[in-house]
Order: sequence, then structure tokens, then C-alpha cells
Amino acid sequence: MIKSFIKESSLFLLLTLVVAPSYATAQSACPPLPTATGTVSTSITVPVNGTYAVWSRIQAADTSNNSYLIQIDEQCAITVGDSQALTPNLWTWVNYRDGNSSSALRVSLTQGTHVVRLIGREAGVKLDKVLFTSILSCVPVEFGSNCPLSVTATPTTASTPSSTPPKTANTPSPTTSGSSSNQVVSMTLINAHTNQSIAGFDPIPQNTVLNLATLPTKNLNVRANTSPSKVGSVRFLYDGKVKNTESGSAPYAFAGDDDSDYSAWTPTEGNHTITAIPYSKTDAKGTVGKQFNLSFSVLSQTGTSPTPIPTKDTQSPRVSISIPNHNTGVISRSTVNLTANASDNVGVKKVIFSVAGYGESFTCTDMTAPFSCSWEVPSTQDRTYTITAKSYDAANNPPGVHTIQVFSN
Repeated sequence: MIKSFIKESSLFLLLTLVVAPSYATAQSACPPLPTATGTVSTSITVPVNGTYAVWSRIQAADTSNNSYLIQIDEQCAITVGDSQALTPNLWTWVNYRDGNSSSALRVSLTQGTHVVRLIGREAGVKLDKVLFTSILSCVPVEFGSNCPLSVTATPTTASTPSSTPPKTANTPSPTTSGSSSNQVVSMTLINAHTNQSIAGFDPIPQNTVLNLATLPTKNLNVRANTSPSKVGSVRFLYDGKVKNTESGSAPYAFAGDDDSDYSAWTPTEGNHTITAIPYSKTDAKGTVGKQFNLSFSVLSQTGTSPTPIPTKDTQSPRVSISIPNHNTGVISRSTVNLTANASDNVGVKKVIFSVAGYGESFTCTDMTAPFSCSWEVPSTQDRTYTITAKSYDAANNPPGVHTIQVFSN
């Protein structure tokens, strides 16, 4: 992951539209870019080839002024945000383009240094931070410290229509996600009438369907199950927006509770995602642990349906290392987030990563998706290392195996 801090004065860049601006074309095939609405340039260093999600923490001025332009190298600029759904005067993480919230902004970047230009487009829009993350499932909250960091962007030049030069602000380095032993391992559906778990949903399976017509009640809640059982706090996101923060002792309830008396909540029909992020201290402060993302859908459909026949697990799970790429370089003395995609006809129990070569003997196990581990690359350059990922299921079928090679530089 690469993180870029772009700031002017109070830790943000104020992009102000100037009356009657002039325009210049960045590329003949690209739309013209504004030249008098504020521009900041920075550089990012990409450790490995890959696909990166781009998140921007912006503040819309109103329902009409809610976007800016981002340009990477000499490619066409992309409009970030531009949706009336953005709440004015509220810092919001945005990862979509051209006003379409379902069009996630993701870019393919090669290893090395890239120039990023942030260009004002509409009056009064504020930009605080831009995150480039290889963990595509990570949804940043607050200042984005819950998404793992590997490389920090290096500021270069900045130019704005203001007569006052941009200021550099000192900001604390955020804590890398996953450095704490705290983690959310699963979620449980709760009957808010009885304060008991609902059969078949302890834990809630990924991509499950909640039928409000067949559940014992529509007054529900969701409990985050943590390891250890007591953490400092758990922050919940609902469809990417902060829903609730629970501090102190368990239970950690998505819709809140009063001394284990769960508050009632009824989800709307459609597709949803709940993200639970553990922290070492109360009020979502301190070290960030490993988050858990739950995807599910909701419907209300009466009538009987046949009882599903349990799937017999006779297939070996599959695994594919997505980060880093095969035969690419990794930077000596850097941290590489080894990432793998794993699947099984019933479910993946765990993925074990290992690195070998020139005396290196690294092993790490991840039991929840997305499967990843942080590897500290040795200081010696010009060395070749073999990275292996093995996926296991609960039926003890032979593991899925994927092996690649990388070299240090």
C-alpha cells in the first residue's frame, strides 16, 4: 500500500474554482484540464506490479461541488467523486469515479516511481489524503490507518492560485493494520428480543441470504466475535460508512447494546457489507487489529423452499498468489504484504505463506480472508527467494499450492 498526504494549511488542500479559468490539454486524446483551480504534484513508489485501489478523503462544499481530478503519470485525468450523495462539509472516503458509486477506482501500476497530480475541478472542495492500497477489500476509516501501509509517498512540487505558498504539516505516522494481535474472527446474527444467537447464523456465513420472512424475528443485531474475547473497542462500518463504535467488554454489537441487552435493527432489502475493525484502546483509538468484512444480502420472501443438501467436500482448495507478481523485484529492507486468493467448494480454513532462499525461513498463517501476511525483505540485494502459498480446507483434502519467485533489489 502506498499512502499520499496532500495538504495545505489545516491538513488539507483547498481547491478553489477561479472565475474564467484558462485550459490546457494534457494529452491530445484526453479532455482539457483546468489550469487555474489548484494543482498539487507528488510521487509514489510502487514496490511491486499490481492492481491498487485508490481512496480519496474529500470534503464536498455542497451537492454541486463534490469532486476533483487525479492524473497518474501522463494518463488521462480521472474525476473522483462527483455524486450528490456526498454529505457537504463532512470528510468522506471516496473510491469511485464520475459520480458512479459502483465504479470503483482501481489502477494497474508497475514497480517504480509514478507522478500523481491532484487537480481542482469545483469550488470549495477539500482534499486531505489519497491512499493507494493493494488490499482491495480494505475500506479506510477516519485517517485510513486501518489499511496496511508499506510505502509512503514522497511530495515533490505544488502550485495553487493562492499567493501564499503551500505549508507542510507534520502529522503522526498511522499505526500499520495487523501489527496488533487483536482481530475480529467472525460475526453472529442476534435475535434482539431474546438476546440469543439465531440458529444457522453463528457464525454468519459469507455471502449468506437473510430472509426476513423466515427468520424468527425482524428485530436483529450482529455481534462481532474477537480474538482475544476482550479488545479495546470495535468500530463497525455499514456499506462503507461508520455505523457504531463499541468500547470495553464484549459483546461488541453492530447496532449497540445496553449491558448485553441488544438494540433492535432491521436491515433493508438488497446487498450489504458490514466491516468490523478492532482497536487496542477505547473509542477506536490505539493500534488497529485485523478487520473482518461480511457480505450478505437481504430479502423478504414467503413460501417454502427445499432444504439444501449439504455439499460433500471432496475437492482440494485452490490458491493463487496475487502480490507480489512472479519474477518481479522487491525492495531490500522493505515490508511486502504477501497476498493470495483462495477458494474451495465448501470453505477455506487457512492459508500458510512461506519464503525460502539464501537462509531465509519465513512462515506465516492467515485464517480469514483476505489472506495476507507481512514479510520483511532481508537487506542483501540480488538474491532470489521462493514464495509459496498453501490453502487448506476443513475436510483435510490435499492443500492447494502456488509458488513464485522474486528477487531483491
